[in-house]
Amino acid sequence: MRPRGPTRQALRQVFDQVGGKPLTWRAMATFARVGFATARVTVDNMARAGELRVVGHDRAVANGRPPRLYAPAASVEPQSQPGDALVRCWQGVR
Repeated sequence: MRPRGPTRQALRQVFDQVGGKPLTWRAMATFARVGFATARVTVDNMARAGELRVVGHDRAVANGRPPRLYAPAASVEPQSQPGDALVRCWQGVR
């Protein structure tokens, strides 16, 4: 696997600076001091790769849809997967 690029690393480190608080991609770009266009594409890629999760929406702006709030995937509670109950059952059999 290729190493993470400097933009992706900078955007990921922003959450350490703000204490894990959910942010919009614009706020992440401002804190990380990267360009808005680069940050928007990188945040979309990080969300698609599972590194970030959408945890809600910021308050609506005057026009357009409300911006998404992102948080690191590790800080979001994982949802149960199909078959988790069966796995727990089999673990108790040993």
